[in-house]
Amino acid sequence: MRPSVDIRFPARPRLRAPSLLAGALLAAVFMAAVSSPAMAAAPPAARPSPATRDFELRCAAPGVVKCVGFDAPADFRSGQVNPSADGRTRPVMDSKIHASGEGSLRFEIPSRSPANSSGYWADSLGARFGEGKVLYFQFRQRFSREMLETRYREEGGWKQFILYQAGPSCTSVQLVAVNQYLRGLPILYAACGEDALFVEQSDGDHLIQQGDFRCYRRDPQPGDCAMYVPDQWMTFYFQVDVGHYGKPDTRVQGWIGTGSGKLRKFIEYPGLTLNYADQPAEAFNQIQFTPYQTDKDPRQDHPVAYTWYDELVVSRLPIAAPAYVDAP
Repeated sequence: MRPSVDIRFPARPRLRAPSLLAGALLAAVFMAAVSSPAMAAAPPAARPSPATRDFELRCAAPGVVKCVGFDAPADFRSGQVNPSADGRTRPVMDSKIHASGEGSLRFEIPSRSPANSSGYWADSLGARFGEGKVLYFQFRQRFSREMLETRYREEGGWKQFILYQAGPSCTSVQLVAVNQYLRGLPILYAACGEDALFVEQSDGDHLIQQGDFRCYRRDPQPGDCAMYVPDQWMTFYFQVDVGHYGKPDTRVQGWIGTGSGKLRKFIEYPGLTLNYADQPAEAFNQIQFTPYQTDKDPRQDHPVAYTWYDELVVSRLPIAAPAYVDAP
């Protein structure tokens, strides 16, 4: 028979309730741990607004080659912002008024200022759009009431943008939007003013806006024309099908809208003739935002005015219409 083995386990220690002093020390250690920066829960990250998220989605869409939100100093680098005639840098970031994000591009039009009242912002389109290419670009713009209601002298009108081949902006490969003669509505011209995108009518009049509008040069009426609206964000969207240089086969289309409303076509011009200046490899590759006013009288005392730009998108493919706006 095997000897029996007596296996004995050590006695389990008796648990005693901690003293009041020990309990207080443990509680103090616990509170210090959970309240320390390392242990405290991080505040939730701020979610982008619907307007900002909407812009981010448009920027991430297929075909996009350029997106500028005017939300950071990187969007206002030297070379992008250029001074007015008096040497002041008036293209600045406005962190209070914007369509989305953290800022917008603001221009001031001061009293007693010349044609180059406010300077300009310019940058690459992110790609070259020459013969056979299709360019889509979209931006938001806002106009103060003073800008729309002031009768500037001379009344040539202020510009919105210049699309061009890098170099001098007054060139053959060019497209410009302008409030011509201060009529309160945008029209387009090309080649430094040689070609207006007007459709001649049988009676000699011209449609200066087309598409969803019947806006006549002789008597433009608000009900028939796409007009500028004060103190609201407006959307401008364009498609340029570049044809063959020297032939009337470049098609330009433009849409306009207010806030997050539906875009309506106001430019339908299928027969623009573009010509290169020096070589057939020239292409649209630069955009400039500016309220430049040809022949503006620097002696005129007028209210200070402002215009803002935001949400520039450039693409090789169609761009969705904005769905939101964070206008204050």
